[in-house]
Order: sequence, then structure tokens, then C-alpha cells
Amino acid sequence: MSKTQKVYPIQCQLTSAEGALSVTIVKMGHTGFLINSLEKTMKVNAAFTATFTLPIKNIFIETKVTVFKTYDEFKGTHGLVNPGNHVAEMVFQTPSSDVRKALVSFFAYLSASQVKV
Repeated sequence: MSKTQKVYPIQCQLTSAEGALSVTIVKMGHTGFLINSLEKTMKVNAAFTATFTLPIKNIFIETKVTVFKTYDEFKGTHGLVNPGNHVAEMVFQTPSSDVRKALVSFFAYLSASQVKV
């Protein structure tokens, strides 16, 4: 990955019993991530399976997540989130050891490099 390449947004697929939803991850942390779901509102405590690829070494991630908090009245800008779009905070639900290792490696790389986040 070039040091001038941006890490975010990351394309993500959320799947539940009701179907699939394509969203973008605008920020990620050790406990979860912040998504832009465009015009789709999210419900707190809704459970999904999230699938995405970490942009550093193309590591595929599939893990259970839950909607922790929603920002349905979001008016500011954060990355590529436009006013009027819906933002939700997703938390990981018992990620596997492989997922945890991949995330730790991803964050270590970001903190040690000059990659734009």
C-alpha cells in the first residue's frame, strides 16, 4: 500500500435475516467501527454479520456485529459522510482469535506508518 493512499472508507456488507446491506466503514477501532449507511436507518441492538477486507494486506474479515448507537440526526461531516446520511456505531460480538489478530495487525500498521486515515 502506498503511503499516500487513504485507508478509509472501507466497503462492508452487513447481512441479517432481513437481507444484505452495503455500507462504508468511515472509522474503525478495537471494539467496533463507525458506518455510513446512507439513507438506511439502523436499529439499536440489531445483529448482523459484517464482511469486509482490511486494506493493508487484503485480509478478509467476517464477524458478528451489533448496532450500538445511531446518529440519525447527523448533520456534520466525518470523512465521506454527508449531512442527512445515517451513521451507526457497530460493536464486535466475540470476534474469533484470527479476526482479533488481523485487527491488531491493522491498527499497529496504521500507528507505525504515515498512511492517511
